[in-house]
Amino acid sequence: VIRCPAESRLAYGDRREKPKKPLSACPNATARPWCNTADALDARVRQLVSEMDVAELAAQVSCDIFGGVPAVERLGVNQYHFIRENNHGLLWNNICPSPAVFPQIISMAAAFNKSLWTKVGEASAVETRVNYNIGNQNSLFTQTNFNILVDPRWGRGQEVPGESPDLNSQYARAWIQGVQAPKGPHGVPLAATYCKHFAAYSFEGAGGWPDPIPNSNRHNFNAEVTKQDLADTHLPMFEVCAQVGAKGMMSSYNAINGVPMAANGALTNDLARDKWGFKGLVCTDCGAVE
Repeated sequence: VIRCPAESRLAYGDRREKPKKPLSACPNATARPWCNTADALDARVRQLVSEMDVAELAAQVSCDIFGGVPAVERLGVNQYHFIRENNHGLLWNNICPSPAVFPQIISMAAAFNKSLWTKVGEASAVETRVNYNIGNQNSLFTQTNFNILVDPRWGRGQEVPGESPDLNSQYARAWIQGVQAPKGPHGVPLAATYCKHFAAYSFEGAGGWPDPIPNSNRHNFNAEVTKQDLADTHLPMFEVCAQVGAKGMMSSYNAINGVPMAANGALTNDLARDKWGFKGLVCTDCGAVE
């Protein structure tokens, strides 16, 4: 039996309030028009969205790194967070039971053991679902960094598998298959993976987060990349994300050849969706649009 002190159940980023258990919008298939899982998902989503007013819809694409998007309580729609780190275990402080902390990605990748990567992904998905169900957190989306380690001065090399597009791609495939294994109710995944940062992201620079300063930093950096280097080095792992059905991709802060990734339709739509067949969500990094 795990006994959790009350203070350990306070939410990261706002320790003044205890997290709420998820709202129950669909206790059964007839509770609301969009609750019947036998109906087509697209039709259910359209029905739900049609019930929201303009203010509620706008709030669903807002950006609050600590709180996520607000609930629509009259419709039973939970407050939801689209940003939950899961590089080497679920990052969520001050909760009980505390999630496992696995070795950094670059260490696990050095094992060259694809079954290990999948198993760790599965374990993180279980902990994500458990903490969601008991009200410790408000997200089933988790984010993992598959970028290329271009320069050790980046400072985030420990977050990624390495400098090989093939290694990073194989790691992404194994990891996503673990996190999104169909082990949840009705054969759905327990959690989901956002692949980040799409794309050519390997520079932080100076400046106090989250406000950019005039110095060159990740918020205003323009990655000048040839078509060949982009295709050979920076895109293969994200194509794998699309192939294995990752539920999301996070766009990077930087621009690529002058076009900010948060508004780069040529890559997020024409390439990822139309050519690769990506069907998940695209989420910007924190405050990128601002």
